[in-house]
Amino acid sequence: MSYACESLYNPVWTEYTTKHALALTKLVEEQGVQVKKLPDDVIVAMGNAAGEVIAELREDEDELVRRIVESFLAYRSSISSYMTYADNGQMNARAMDYKY
Repeated sequence: MSYACESLYNPVWTEYTTKHALALTKLVEEQGVQVKKLPDDVIVAMGNAAGEVIAELREDEDELVRRIVESFLAYRSSISSYMTYADNGQMNARAMDYKY
């Protein structure tokens, strides 16, 4: 079962990414949509709102819920500094304008 799930990850992710890119191009070129980055203060506000939900989950009466939340937070903490260089770095590099 695990192998089946893993074997679908890349094809599904690639299909979604490709179709989203094509749809975005179409929206911009044919519908005049303007794409803008969310302001950092909005992203921070969203993260803080998520923090309120996480705080509630940390106090949940179900021990399993609390354990899952703590596991998620520990994992997130352990990888957060790495992501700047790994996934984010790779995605930013892919988006750069190269002279092909």
